[in-house]
Amino acid sequence: MTRRERFERSLHLQEVDKLPHGEQMIHDELLAKLTGQQFPEDHQNALSKWMKELLPADNFERHKKVRELLDFDWVHLFPIEPMVGTLNDEGTTKEQRDIWGQTLRITPESYEIIKRPINSVGDLRTYEFPDVNSFLYTDIAKWARESDFWVTAQIDTGFFKAAQLIGFEEYIGYLYDYPEALTGFMERFTDFQKKLIDRLCSSGANSIWFSNDHAFNNGPFLSPEQLQEFDFRFTKELVAHVHSKGLLANFHSCGNIGKTLPMIIDTGVSSLHAIQPSAGNDIHAYKREYGKDICFIGNFDMDYLMPSGSVLEIDMKVKEMIAAMWEKDRTGYILSTCNMLNNDQPVENALALHLSAVKYGR
Repeated sequence: MTRRERFERSLHLQEVDKLPHGEQMIHDELLAKLTGQQFPEDHQNALSKWMKELLPADNFERHKKVRELLDFDWVHLFPIEPMVGTLNDEGTTKEQRDIWGQTLRITPESYEIIKRPINSVGDLRTYEFPDVNSFLYTDIAKWARESDFWVTAQIDTGFFKAAQLIGFEEYIGYLYDYPEALTGFMERFTDFQKKLIDRLCSSGANSIWFSNDHAFNNGPFLSPEQLQEFDFRFTKELVAHVHSKGLLANFHSCGNIGKTLPMIIDTGVSSLHAIQPSAGNDIHAYKREYGKDICFIGNFDMDYLMPSGSVLEIDMKVKEMIAAMWEKDRTGYILSTCNMLNNDQPVENALALHLSAVKYGR
């Protein structure tokens, strides 16, 4: 069974020959330790680079080799959002404007939105979404053409992206004071995303990954009714569009998704990623209740286990998870952290996680 076949069958909740596994991202500093190849830009913000810069040929080969070493089944990519201007560049800190009209302060550890493009209800009605031709799709096409990994392409959607463009507090204000304007914005956003999905499909993506961090550790930021009205009904429309192209859809959210999991399933997505354990998600209970409806990806803790746990702890956790989540019928679970292999994780822990998946997931 090929990597793509294995990942696709898992999304369809069909039996596979061995446990599928992988990650959203691998930090370049971790890659350098695994390969012995160190590049000057390795210390830079990993997420910003992965989202906003094309992958140079030598780094593409390095990423590909490490994924092959760890026997990953998928690669997670973005339509590249190139920066359109640099406002300030001082040492390791940059302030840049992106194609969404946001001004970002970028450091090696994080990036912060310091100016948003929507600052009034008038902006909400007139904001112009980027031209889909302004994004770069060559990395997606390259991975689809030059590797055998399942290629999933992420777009940020729903509450998560809207609140980025508007601001969290401002979004809540519009929700109550200008619901019609917010609905109109989401309708236009959905039309834009359909065009973006079309480009991702034609570029070689095998599935579309909807990223929508709509919850914190105790539950969703909005009521389930508000999420359905201003978010998930639009996601459902986008998933139907993905299906019309013959592709599958994945969904990611950090936070506690216990109250929204049935709504996520109702959108028609094939898988759910993160299931963050430190946010009180019980993946075993979710599997028992919803295992016939959706494939689960992730759940390996990034607060303690991956950065501070021992190799033996990680190995034993992998064995336990496979026995509980996958071994019985060999369906419905893809092993991963709840985010990425980051530079705060010892290289031996990254190796332990995925080599143990190979060992126990036969």
